[in-house]
Amino acid sequence: MQKILKKNQTILVIRKAAQELKHKRGG
Repeated sequence: MQKILKKNQTILVIRKAAQELKHKRGG
């Protein structure tokens, strides 16, 4: 159970970073 939670958190963090990169690129 904890493994899945950690995995989901990592995915969320990566998704957040990707979104921020997109915003930076888009200006």
